[in-house]
Amino acid sequence: MNRHLATDEYERMDRSDASRSPRLGRRLGIELLMMGGVFAIYRQIRFLTRNDTDAAMDNARRVVDFEKQFHFFSERTVQDLVMHSHTFVAFLNRYYVTVHFPLTVAFLLWVFFRHHSAYGRIRNTFISVTVAALAIHVAFPLAPPRMLPDAGFVDTLQQFGPRIYSTDTSKSVANQFAAMPSLHFGWAFIVAGAYVSIRRTRRSLWVMLHPAITLLAIVATANHYWLDAAVAGVLVVAVAALLSVRRERQLEVAALPNITVARPLWTPASPGWASSLTSNDSRRATVPSDDWFAELEAVGFDLERSESDDRRLLLDHAG
Repeated sequence: MNRHLATDEYERMDRSDASRSPRLGRRLGIELLMMGGVFAIYRQIRFLTRNDTDAAMDNARRVVDFEKQFHFFSERTVQDLVMHSHTFVAFLNRYYVTVHFPLTVAFLLWVFFRHHSAYGRIRNTFISVTVAALAIHVAFPLAPPRMLPDAGFVDTLQQFGPRIYSTDTSKSVANQFAAMPSLHFGWAFIVAGAYVSIRRTRRSLWVMLHPAITLLAIVATANHYWLDAAVAGVLVVAVAALLSVRRERQLEVAALPNITVARPLWTPASPGWASSLTSNDSRRATVPSDDWFAELEAVGFDLERSESDDRRLLLDHAG
């Protein structure tokens, strides 16, 4: 059985509850603590991989060789085209540095306060993708293209600013060996997809420019490879699919009748098999049955059925 709630109806219901709830501030505090915990985990991951320079450089060469083998190693070509305009390079640098985190936070707050019914699903997608990405960062530390000057890449952040990365990777606040997968692109992809799923209008498709510009920025600034974005995209789609299946199952369970079959109490009444079945819990409804003998036998009563008894039961139901 499949039960699909209309998006507008479901959102209206939960948004109304959230807006009236006096505990909304506490909920927001819990969410902020949760996000802070994820950030703290990220910081710890940075310390785990900060000295993996050799492994990160070896993995970078593997990624380059892989992309060359399948003929899509074009990051340097993209950077060369962008470098013809210093204004465009400066724009992409600023977009890479200033848009990623503030826009994501602003989007989550907007969903929390205006479309609360969708918040849990979107938040879970962000957290699941981020945690999975952090695990990959540890298992596969990867140096970004800007650390491969021999391949002809230019570190545009260092050359044009703003300079957000320390030249000493062990002292950097950010994990500079976390190129695979790209959380810049992954988060942008989630924001755009979630926004479209909430708005469901043609005009909302303009938000897809955000992951598109982010993809161009991470490649043109030599901070990520194409493969980093591809893995992030696959990760987002996989997590969203798994969470969607889980949500469908929850809705199916919620759609089932809220009736519990309680262990009946056998109360002899008049001669024959006239009886009453009552629930142990008065707050729950008793399930009617066309065959009371079958229910009693199922809970351990040793009964003998006769034709007259069946007739008596039918008469009782009719009455």
